[in-house]
Amino acid sequence: MQSRLLNKTLIVVASVLTLWGCGASYRNNLLLEAAHKGDTEKVKELIRKGANPDATDAEGFNAYLAASTNGHMETMQYLKSVRAKEDPGF
Repeated sequence: MQSRLLNKTLIVVASVLTLWGCGASYRNNLLLEAAHKGDTEKVKELIRKGANPDATDAEGFNAYLAASTNGHMETMQYLKSVRAKEDPGF
């Protein structure tokens, strides 16, 4: 029961942050995670909502590198179509 309450609370907090304009880094993190998993539909949705396809994580990986490291060709192709950098500066 506490787990459900925590999940609902996190969703509300994320929604409020997004409405206040503080959700960009949150969306970028979700984008990196979706690219890593090869969830192309989620990647598309997040980019439509303003996630930056060239945002990087602490290790310098962007969405394209996250997808390519895991062999997710469809996600890589989509990211190339929106002009995501293939090499964020390694």
